[in-house]
Amino acid sequence: MENRFLEILRFALKKNATDIHFTWTKNKMQIQMRCGSKIVDFKTKPSDERIISYLKYRANLDLSDSLEPQSGSFEEELNNKIIAMRFSCVSTFKMITGALRILNIHSNLHLNMLIKNEVQRNKFRELIQKKNGLILLSGPTGSGKTTTLYTLLKEINGKQIFSLEDPIEIVQENMVQIQINEKGGFGYDEGIKQLLRHDPDIIMLGEIRDSAAAQMAVRAGLTGHLVLATIHSFSAESTIERMLDLGVNPMQLKDVLICVTNQRLYNIKKNKKICLYEFMDRKEILGYMNHEKINPEYETIQSQAELLVQKGILDAKEVCADFT
Repeated sequence: MENRFLEILRFALKKNATDIHFTWTKNKMQIQMRCGSKIVDFKTKPSDERIISYLKYRANLDLSDSLEPQSGSFEEELNNKIIAMRFSCVSTFKMITGALRILNIHSNLHLNMLIKNEVQRNKFRELIQKKNGLILLSGPTGSGKTTTLYTLLKEINGKQIFSLEDPIEIVQENMVQIQINEKGGFGYDEGIKQLLRHDPDIIMLGEIRDSAAAQMAVRAGLTGHLVLATIHSFSAESTIERMLDLGVNPMQLKDVLICVTNQRLYNIKKNKKICLYEFMDRKEILGYMNHEKINPEYETIQSQAELLVQKGILDAKEVCADFT
């Protein structure tokens, strides 16, 4: 089973996949990989029915038929490189699903490699020099939010950076990373208290998934620190609405939110991708929250993508599917 797993992993790395999905149902295994915005099928073999049990073993999970969701991490050495992974598994009476996230696939990226648009690179560099406020990096699943976040933090020198993550996805040497453990009683509330005792310059919250994380992000920003976090949403505008839906105080959000970005990852050539970003700055955030009209010069991802379609760089069908 180890050799089969390495075969699957090599294929995933070749395709620059970030996640591998395993679904076992009706005596049939399906393996799919997330490559940016696309899902790629992997041809299965009859013996693949054992792969989920193998991954549960590697991630030190309960091998019994437990219906409790589980997750764990492990590493694999491949081509003289350590590949860090997290495996999550959910079982029902009719189905077993597993998701393998490849954590450090983009750990060696730099901002110049990630963002080809010089204007957007400069905007990001200006943002990470801010002394306080909240910056939200948003986008749908597979758009590269986490990669952007870690790449930005890697650019920062001479500052104390602390993170609260659930779980830690990429280990970085220039920051102190702390893993949230809600079941163990160490949540975002306690985590922020501990971080503030260490005089941080920058606080990173891995992902805002619930009300507790959203409110902690705002609270940390109000303490006079620069806070960066990711959140799932379709646009910069919907990011603000999502924060409000999670129970954040509108006035506090107005006070602390200095920038919202949204991003998409598109295929341009074989195994080549491009990431497009839109930026909603402080003025545009306040205008939106005050129900004013958005600046007609505001550059959305859709407008950028459509321009690249006209230039023959992006596929029209891929862009159309993304915005319909």
